[in-house]
Amino acid sequence: MNGAPTVSVVIPAYNAARYVSDAVESALAQTGVTVEVVVVDDGSTDDTAARIEAFGARVRCERQRNAGPGAARNRGVSLTSAPFVAFLDADDAWLPDRLARCVERLEADDHPGFVTTDACLVRDDVVTQERYYGGLIATDFPEHDQLGAMLEANFVYASVVTRRTLIESVGGFDEDRALISSEDFELWLRFLLAGERAALVPDALALYRVHDASLSASPKQWDAHLCALERNLPAVWARGVVGSARDTWAIAQRLIARGDRAGAQPFLAMAARDPDLGAARRLRLRVAATGARLGRR
Repeated sequence: MNGAPTVSVVIPAYNAARYVSDAVESALAQTGVTVEVVVVDDGSTDDTAARIEAFGARVRCERQRNAGPGAARNRGVSLTSAPFVAFLDADDAWLPDRLARCVERLEADDHPGFVTTDACLVRDDVVTQERYYGGLIATDFPEHDQLGAMLEANFVYASVVTRRTLIESVGGFDEDRALISSEDFELWLRFLLAGERAALVPDALALYRVHDASLSASPKQWDAHLCALERNLPAVWARGVVGSARDTWAIAQRLIARGDRAGAQPFLAMAARDPDLGAARRLRLRVAATGARLGRR
């Protein structure tokens, strides 16, 4: 399409044979943009690769040993070249004008760094009237204090559209397997720490599938969430944002359990600064912080 912006669509897929064709078809059906689509088969043991290869030259299928969605997304980005990059999960799908609307928002006068949209939830293969925002997550999309809001809840639907230059500037997704199911949250934190801002197109321009096999339903998500915070909270604190005492306390306990009392000390100390804590709990945290500090001597 002459003059239309070009967008690289990156789809990580692991044992996604049941849904991946719908995802790819929705990417190829985008209007108002030119798309290059790459699906990274992350070590699937089902027919995922065959479903992708059925699209022929319209879609690049890249296979790799299982390394997790962060690594698959990074691989996909490295294999594409468009100035805009969009991430699509293999079990989700888009309405035809989603990419064009997101690129338009990226190029608006206020220049947000990354953009997402609302989505309709799909339950048992039925598209419902339930929305991602105000439905699956109760959190409204914040226009201000986004760094603080991100510490309360990941308010960015993962099907983000952004500029390639931003991804490259922060180093892409962290590929540590400990972050699986929170690797997107961790990257959004780094986007915000880099001074960028998220924006929302409020229309439901995607279909978000809710099912037990999704990584977001994994019982390990809380551990992955804490891992992401552990890596980024010191930089967040440097911006004057404190965060949740519950989270910082939990991270401190993880560090102590690993024998890293010195690493735990600043998390304990920061947890004790939470103004909503009662006096008794604040004293307990301060004593714990002092003990951690003395324990490293």
